[in-house]
Amino acid sequence: MIDKLYLAGKMKQFVDKDPNFYIRDYAGVTSEYRKDYNLYKKDADFNRKFTVYNFLNLLQPLDDGLIKELFEGEGIIIYRFLVYGVETTFELRLMSKGYFPIEYQARMRKVIVKLIEIGKLIERGGSVGEATL
Repeated sequence: MIDKLYLAGKMKQFVDKDPNFYIRDYAGVTSEYRKDYNLYKKDADFNRKFTVYNFLNLLQPLDDGLIKELFEGEGIIIYRFLVYGVETTFELRLMSKGYFPIEYQARMRKVIVKLIEIGKLIERGGSVGEATL
């Protein structure tokens, strides 16, 4: 069973993560750096507006299977650590297809937007089962 408060905290850690890309990595091509930085910043600014409790409220109506499907659909794996077969902790890991420093914020933004859409569906009287991921 996924501890939703713990997952919400991990989501906050994930979006607050330093992108670890620097202008020196662009061999002096400032325009390419700026382009990538602006892509990263747009998604990071959106994602970082959310608190742990905002994330928790978005996760609350979902079951573990839907949470896992939602994250993995965007290439974000809930990596579980087991000690003697008992889950002790987990972290979020991105299965990167491109350039990690800009991609992780874009992927998490897609997860957050889907969580918001599911929340709106429920507010209108729909059910979680009607949600399309």
